[in-house]
Amino acid sequence: MEFGAGSGNLTFPLAAKDRTVLALEYDQLSLLGLSKTLQEQPQFQKRIQLQAGDFQRKKKINFQNFQGILVNPPRSGLVDFLNPLFEIAQLQRPESFIYMSCYKDSFIKDSGVLKKLGYKPTKITLVDQFPQRPHIEILSLWQL
Repeated sequence: MEFGAGSGNLTFPLAAKDRTVLALEYDQLSLLGLSKTLQEQPQFQKRIQLQAGDFQRKKKINFQNFQGILVNPPRSGLVDFLNPLFEIAQLQRPESFIYMSCYKDSFIKDSGVLKKLGYKPTKITLVDQFPQRPHIEILSLWQL
């Protein structure tokens, strides 16, 4: 599962690894771009499923069907996205959780929730995508 799929920059590489990807996105323009690319790439059409909605607050996901989760949320972070994980046993939760963040405050807040759920950070990397600016991306791998 990929939350914050955007226009598919990570969706297609995931699907290229013979993975089935549920791509979740709120932004309509991003969804339009992802849908258009998917139409032009028929080899991915059976592997990528798109869902639109406010997954931070309104739409709940059944996490039991996934081995891993990749999130790249907006600056507001995950908000209530992880709440359904509290309703299932730890053994039923996805084993791996990859969190990409462009905003350290929401990353810190969401990290606390991941820890409460039993996830532990196994790798954290800082990426300076824009050297001329003080902006960094935080990439982290969490595992049960």
